[in-house]
Amino acid sequence: MKTKKNILKSNAFQTILSSLLCILFGVIICYIVLLCINPAGANEAMTTILQNFLSRKPTLKNTKIMGKIKQGILGGFKGKVGTVIGSSWNGIAYMRGLPQSVKNPKTAAQQAQRAFFKEVQDLVGQLSYEQLLFLFPNSEQGMSRRNALVKQLAAFQLIENDEKHVDLADIASIGNAPTDELPDVTITASRSNLTISWDQENAWRTQHGDEYPTICVFNVTQKKIFL
Repeated sequence: MKTKKNILKSNAFQTILSSLLCILFGVIICYIVLLCINPAGANEAMTTILQNFLSRKPTLKNTKIMGKIKQGILGGFKGKVGTVIGSSWNGIAYMRGLPQSVKNPKTAAQQAQRAFFKEVQDLVGQLSYEQLLFLFPNSEQGMSRRNALVKQLAAFQLIENDEKHVDLADIASIGNAPTDELPDVTITASRSNLTISWDQENAWRTQHGDEYPTICVFNVTQKKIFL
């Protein structure tokens, strides 16, 4: 024989009833406090509070999403999870921790290194993406063409009076395009003109009639790159 359960004695009903009573008592206490503080505006303030409470709809917009892990614990993720930051670059997933403290004493060596790095970045920034494609027809895995040029320029260092600069005069070629079997180049420079010529009648030009050398010129005094 089945026995009917009293809904009033169920845990779920009692929990809901308790929550409603707590909300009701809270509203009454809040109204009494408002009457003591500002009797004239208590009704309006209480109405506004109830309207905001009843019209509030919880959505994902009110939720701050941190890192997203799409491939399980062994996959990469993007965003911040605690003290760990996940990101990806050139298809490679990276994770790094937040630094506990950053020391920046600004020593002479640090200032020289930062000025050198800025000079390298300024040189690379003069070239467009299309020009970088000419210099680096073959992209390196895990490194963009722009970063590859930064790496090459940073290898040519000139130190004068405790200052570090890019030694443009010492660079023979940049990029990773093939340099073998290129024709002999003749350079004639004057005060305002630069003439570059090469012999078109050779075996290489005969076999590669649709190709031509890419010429890169450095202005050492003005720190300029022309391609």
